[in-house]
Amino acid sequence: MPNKPQIIISQIAQLLEELRETLGEKSDLQSRRHFVLPSKRKASGVTGGINTLIHENFFDTPRSLSTVRGKLREMGYFYSDPAIATKLLRLVKSRDLNRIFNQKDNKWEYVIRK
Repeated sequence: MPNKPQIIISQIAQLLEELRETLGEKSDLQSRRHFVLPSKRKASGVTGGINTLIHENFFDTPRSLSTVRGKLREMGYFYSDPAIATKLLRLVKSRDLNRIFNQKDNKWEYVIRK
């Protein structure tokens, strides 16, 4: 027999989903993007800069490390290539970004996982 709190949580989730459908909104799973910070919170560090780029759909097309670094610098984030590459690789490992090898330029490119 499931715990009573688990039953209540399940019922609440189901009611919220029905309410979203009634209002014509997309479900939470369809409208959510990974690693997007709430707008009230100021993003900081490499993570904050890359999260901002994800939120702005910067990674909709494949981007190289140097392109990401340039865009971060335009936004006022000045970090080394290894720091940026480490964060991008973590996003690849968590399956939020894909990493594609560009044989023409002999460089890795990062793109949002759809």
